[in-house]
Amino acid sequence: MNKIKLTLIAIVLIINCSAQKNAKMKIPYLKSDFETTLDGRKTILISLQNSNGIFVTLTNYGAKIVSVYVPAKDGNYADVVLGFKSIEEYRKFSASH
Repeated sequence: MNKIKLTLIAIVLIINCSAQKNAKMKIPYLKSDFETTLDGRKTILISLQNSNGIFVTLTNYGAKIVSVYVPAKDGNYADVVLGFKSIEEYRKFSASH
């Protein structure tokens, strides 16, 4: 059931997003931290941002939501998702934590 909820949230965010970046955000990982080949398949990091400034990163490794940055009134961003910072951490620890 939780996987279904997360998938629906991701779909809603993706529908409302575009591929832009915000210079005010300091993201603690690199796109290259998620680029590798596992079981013969490439893994990647996908970054999306909507017009309200919500910034989402997802990986195609199990359709995991890595981070969701939301803007506060003061212009600072906060990550509201407990995600890992590399594909290796997703492999090392539980796929769903």
